[in-house]
Amino acid sequence: MTWLILILVLAMVIGPVMYLLPSDKDKRLTDLRLAARKAGLTVKITSVPKLDPTAEERVSASGKVLDPKIPCASYELPLSRPLRKPGEFCLLKIPGNATVPVTEVRPGWAIAGDAANPFWKAFAGRTEALKQLDGCLERLPTDVLAFGCTHRTVACYWREKTDESAAAVDTVKSALSMVAIPLLDWFETAPEGNSNDS
Repeated sequence: MTWLILILVLAMVIGPVMYLLPSDKDKRLTDLRLAARKAGLTVKITSVPKLDPTAEERVSASGKVLDPKIPCASYELPLSRPLRKPGEFCLLKIPGNATVPVTEVRPGWAIAGDAANPFWKAFAGRTEALKQLDGCLERLPTDVLAFGCTHRTVACYWREKTDESAAAVDTVKSALSMVAIPLLDWFETAPEGNSNDS
């Protein structure tokens, strides 16, 4: 009986400590995000719209319209200087069975929001920009959910399902660089010292 009580007491003491230890997944994500920061990428926890929600995910039992999202991480590569004209667009990877209306603007990719987005139209109006964008999209990890571009950054939104942290980060950074580096040539840029536009 004494041994049973001793085992229970030890379990009560050790259990919470074991619960606080990081899991293998936590360690992998920490390594991946640390490698991203070392490579000059900014990592943010965010979400993107879900393009294949079920009926239950779209409308609650009480009839309230829901906005289903997929949690993910964004890996952002800052531009060397901001573009003079603020703007942004986000391309969402179209799943095999999209259940919401989408506007496909590149093969397998839909624009979030309005296809008449002036920033997207200015980008899409450049043949070289689209060629570079297609190359970027092809290089992104297979679990990528979206690609985003603002006047300050280009970003990859993905689920981080990889065991090769350094290789995955290099892949993401090189893909984003395909668009980030020439973006400054495609658009009129702000003077290097001007960082107060938002």
